[in-house]
Amino acid sequence: GKTSGVVTVDTGVVISGNIADLTKVFATGSGITTDKNAVTILGTVSAKDANAIAKETDGVVTATVAADTAAKLSTALVDAKVTDVLNLTVNGAKANAGDLDDLLTKTTGKITVTAKEISGNLADIKEVLVTSADKFTGLDKVAVKISGTVASPGSLADLDAILAATSGIVTATVASGTAADLVDALENAKATDALKLEVTGTPTAADLL
Repeated sequence: GKTSGVVTVDTGVVISGNIADLTKVFATGSGITTDKNAVTILGTVSAKDANAIAKETDGVVTATVAADTAAKLSTALVDAKVTDVLNLTVNGAKANAGDLDDLLTKTTGKITVTAKEISGNLADIKEVLVTSADKFTGLDKVAVKISGTVASPGSLADLDAILAATSGIVTATVASGTAADLVDALENAKATDALKLEVTGTPTAADLL
């Protein structure tokens, strides 16, 4: 309110404030040039509000985003960047692994998952529970439901890595294979897991136990 001219903020300046003030700063027609600045949003904000700020700057946006489902967060944060530091919490009873994968492209911050079950194809679930496990918290006891049929023996190692990553029940259908191959490959399977297996060949009694 001190000038009618254009105010340019040096790109090295980190702009911080509550969402109400930041919304005014980044509003079209505000007369303030801030498209390269890093931004720290104070307090907890909705995914929609965080995205509105992320859309207006190429700088790193740091914020704590209100908890929501993976699908809703993924949809709302369409303009967030992998360089942003958004602390995300995924709630709801279930989460789709594809949506969780997508959240990895929107933040370098931790993603806390309180959902009790994750479902999706083998590749997406492996990305969440194994490859990018260090980006998530709260997945060590999550139940997992894998869609489709897990190839045998080609994808058994991926399935076993998922089995090792959670103490929750893993549900999957595995393509037919010899008992020896299945036993050797799925060493992390638990008695509580719901694995549908089809054994070919002539198994030994020990293989079937």
